[in-house]
Formats: sequence, structure tokens, C-alpha cells
Amino acid sequence: MPVAAFADDALNTFSSSIADEIVELTSALVRTSSVSGTEAAVIDVARSYLEAHGVAVEVVARDARRPNLVATVGEGGPVLAYNGHLDTVPVLDPAAWRSDPLTAVVEGDRLTGLGSVDMKGPCAVMMLTAACLAKHSGQLRGSLQLQLVSDEEDGCYYGTIYLIEEMLAGRLAWPDKVISGEYTGLKIMNAERGSFKFKVTFHGVPTHTATARVEGVNPIRHAALAVLALDRPLDRFHPEVGYGVISPNIINGGHFVSSVPAECSIVVDRRILPGETDESALVEAEGWIREALRDHPEARFEIAPMVDANQRKRYSPPNVTAWNSPIVQSLVNAHERITKSKAEPFVDWFGVTDGRLFRYKGISTAAYGPTGAHFHGSNEYVNISALMTQLRVFVDVAFQTLGRAR
Repeated sequence: MPVAAFADDALNTFSSSIADEIVELTSALVRTSSVSGTEAAVIDVARSYLEAHGVAVEVVARDARRPNLVATVGEGGPVLAYNGHLDTVPVLDPAAWRSDPLTAVVEGDRLTGLGSVDMKGPCAVMMLTAACLAKHSGQLRGSLQLQLVSDEEDGCYYGTIYLIEEMLAGRLAWPDKVISGEYTGLKIMNAERGSFKFKVTFHGVPTHTATARVEGVNPIRHAALAVLALDRPLDRFHPEVGYGVISPNIINGGHFVSSVPAECSIVVDRRILPGETDESALVEAEGWIREALRDHPEARFEIAPMVDANQRKRYSPPNVTAWNSPIVQSLVNAHERITKSKAEPFVDWFGVTDGRLFRYKGISTAAYGPTGAHFHGSNEYVNISALMTQLRVFVDVAFQTLGRAR
């Protein structure tokens, strides 16, 4: 039997009502609050489901309040990993939601709820994939490793970064290939822009408002000119990640309404293309600021990378897995067989995902996820039919990669 046909048969024999299974499991995850920092309960939900379906589960944690789940189906190598996060962002505007964010509401093809597309629906798909393969583990030549992590939304230190540390220490198996289930609209993400945060601090001369034009130098004025200079579209384009982005997102300055402040700062988020670096981005930004302040010789400023609590530069380099690599082509083959449509690269938007952490270690990594909308916003939803497609693709890829010849 061809691998593709076997994958279809395996899924059909696993359940006669796959759509209902997807809705039920996604709903259970959505109903379990898991804002970053409070993931323990949702990991328990995932563990209970997987153990009930005969999947071997290990919970690993840097901090017991922020656990991760690693499930394994099969034995030995090669190892194909499916990675997803179960933490969410907070509800930012409760009044804007048409329903309780923690009540999964199904209307037609949409399941609405906090984290539904980012990414509890995709995590449900990966859990169902593992449960399906567990019934056919004797047909595998290698292992499926399911990684359900905490902390993706808030830095990854307790999540995928910790899993990689455990792999480096030999306590977890290294995957040969990784697929993330992040939301991609049923397109294939084989590359990510880099992410770089920097701060620009403008220094003024404080004085009373009454003497502002005589004795003062107002750094807020200079910061405003810099914001206008930096808030621009970028014209460089990369075929696998689209355009770069620069966005001044934080501004701080002033403490008292009748005083010219001594200082004003802006924090800028720059998304970087392959071929660019943090250094080149910083030099470019400084040039734009100096041009904006050309007629203001009194302006003084300094520009520097942002750092985290451990004094590490807040920079993630751009990263690419080749489109013709085996992991990407397995997704292409599965998508085109199942949807009868041409696979497309995902260049719609590019946040930073945990996939980059594996690419930095030389592991071929791609992402493929469902359609939906409003992630990190109000009335977030996922399309149930797209979760069905993702499930069929993930089962197909697993058997392409791990299935024994028949």
C-alpha cells in the first residue's frame, strides 16, 4: 500500500468522526486558561488525553509552574518532531469579545476562543496525530516526538529553549526534522525574518516651561522627529519572508507637566531579512535619525541594542530552511495531494516562532498551520475545516518520514 493511502487508512480507522474529535479537543484546551506563566493546567489536559490513547508522555520543566510535555510514539531514529505552544497572551480588551474568550464557541466552520488559532487548535491536531500513530507504531521506522511547550509568547526560556538544553545534555532525543503547527493559513513557512530591538535615548536640557525656548532643549521634539523618520515602509524584499519591518513601539519622556524633560527614549522593533544583520540595521536607523535631525545641531542622542535580564542582546537572526529540503518537500507533497492545490510559501506575516531555535542548531524546520484570524486580538477564531486539513497533512508527513516501506 502506498504511504499516502496508508496514512489515509490510519486516520480513518482511528476515528469515524475526526471533525468532532478536533472540536472536542480544541475546546478542552481553549476552556483551560493558560496565559504565559500559568500553563500547568493545560499541560495536564494534554497529558491526560495522550496517556488515555496509549502515548508515552514525559513532563519536563525548568520551573514546575511552567511545564512542557514531550510525547513519543515509536522507537529510535529518525526522529520527526511536531512542536507547538499551549500558552496564550492575556485578553487585552474583554468588552470587544462577542463571547467568553475561554468558552469555545462553534459557529459554522469557526471555533472562536482565546488561543484557538495561536495555537490550541494546531496543538489538538498534533495530539490527534500522535494518538493516531500510536495505533500503528509497529509500522514506524523511527519516532514521532510531540513537543507541547510553555512560554512561547514570553521569550521561550521555560519552553523550547529548555527542551533544547535538555537535548544538548542528552536527556531528550534530538529531532532530525521539526515541523511547527503555527498558524500559516495552510501555507508553508520555511523561513523567518530576524527580530531586533533597539533603544534610542535623546538628551535634553531641563528647565521650566516658561523658559523652554530660552534655556531648555526639549528631547521630546527630537524623539518625535526620529519616530517620523523611522516609521517607514522598507522596500527590500526577500522571496521567502517578504519585506522587512521597522516600527517605533514605545516612547517614554517627561515627568512633570511644567518642566522640559532631561530625557526621552523610544524603543524600536526591527524585523530583519536574510542578508541583513542587527549591526547593519542599527547603522541604517542611525543614519535616518541623523538626517531627520540635520537642522537641529542641539540634538544629542545615543542608540543601542536592547538587552534582556541576562544582558543578552534582544536579537534573533533571520533563518531559512531551503524550499527543496526533504522536510519542506514532504509538506509540499502532502498538501498538494490532500488539497489538490499548489503549495505556497507563507509570506503573509512574519512573527518570530520557536522554529528558529531549531534552525539555529542546524535542524531542518518548517511550519504549517490552519486558517483563522485575530490571533492576539479579540474574537480569535480557527477554521475547523483547516484543522482537518492540517491533521491529514501531519499524518501524511509522519508516514512519509517514518513509515516502513510496504
